[in-house]
Amino acid sequence: MELRYGFGKNWEQFVKRHFDPERVEISKKYMLDFLKMDNLQGKYFLDIGCGSGLHSLAALQAGAARIISFDLDPNSVKTALTLKEYAGNPPHWAVLQGSILDDTFISQIEPADIAYSWGVLHHTGALWKAFKNAAGLMKASGVFYVALYTESYMEGMPKEYWLSVKQNYNRASSFGKKVIEVQHVWRFFLYKRIRNIPRLVKQAREYKALRGMELYTNIKDWLGGWPMEYSSPEEVVDHAHDLGLELINFKSGEANLEYIFCRNKPGLPIHLFGRKRNCDLLRGDDNNYLVSRISGFEASQIIPLKGPFYREEGFAWQALLPEYASTADDMDHSYRSKLILLDDGKPLWSWHTPHDRIRKVGKGCYSHWQTGLMFSTTDNSDPNTNGRTYQIVFAESAD
Repeated sequence: MELRYGFGKNWEQFVKRHFDPERVEISKKYMLDFLKMDNLQGKYFLDIGCGSGLHSLAALQAGAARIISFDLDPNSVKTALTLKEYAGNPPHWAVLQGSILDDTFISQIEPADIAYSWGVLHHTGALWKAFKNAAGLMKASGVFYVALYTESYMEGMPKEYWLSVKQNYNRASSFGKKVIEVQHVWRFFLYKRIRNIPRLVKQAREYKALRGMELYTNIKDWLGGWPMEYSSPEEVVDHAHDLGLELINFKSGEANLEYIFCRNKPGLPIHLFGRKRNCDLLRGDDNNYLVSRISGFEASQIIPLKGPFYREEGFAWQALLPEYASTADDMDHSYRSKLILLDDGKPLWSWHTPHDRIRKVGKGCYSHWQTGLMFSTTDNSDPNTNGRTYQIVFAESAD
């Protein structure tokens, strides 16, 4: 029997217990902000792996002229149809059952202005085929909006640990699943301290502001999500480049990295993640262009990290950044910081790393915490004497 998580049942419970109009509005705003669009009027929106259908409904309320939502899981299809019925069964919204890996099925789907797939393709069991097929479902003038799990977000644990957890979760009985869920919350949300319960309650209450989602639903989704493949930004951009796509926006969010790609257009060659690319406009040198491209910032907003750096313990070093304390992680905001550390111009993606792992493992892990940056170098050398430069940039612009 194939080991596969029933995402649809999880999303069905989410809609039954937690759906409300405010979540749709939050989802709509989040989507439009990242697309840098005021609305979707006149646009055809394709929701690949639609799950609950919440984001399709958000696209509808943003004015999309046509929507097609599809999912492999029949319970997801049923739940999306429930939200379609909630919206009055608009004739320009179709909900289908099908797989992004099914070439016959997707050949019948007309390419869209916005091909959208959030947190789906890495659960297909064939990430790069799914990525290629999904990218092929955008118009030549359209965009491909995709979110994929990254190895940099794993609560300081190796990916092998999480892959094992996911398989064990799916093999467990209903009671066994509850035990794993409680253990996960105790370790990674309460940090094994009863006194952190009020913080967890606050986090659960505020989680709605993240794309309209619900914390416990997403915990089950994370633990159960199998099959599962991780990808690095370098891999994603390289695969996109091979398909003739150009990265035009990028940010972190909920264990995923979010990307928007468009069709490559003739332009100046640049080096992006170490390979030549084409783009319409070249700003600054190669490294600065990379960071401005993925963050939405101009190259002038890349900030030198000034030494001397102070050894904290083990492989960990400290840089004081009191001026950015209001945007840093702290006990109430575990993943608030959008700071990216650059090592000789190359972005490092192991952000939000637990401090003990920075000290003991290093290898480019870092944490923007309260008034400072705790970081390690990629080769665990001394940043004061290794001859490399260090800079920071913030992954989301204020537009």
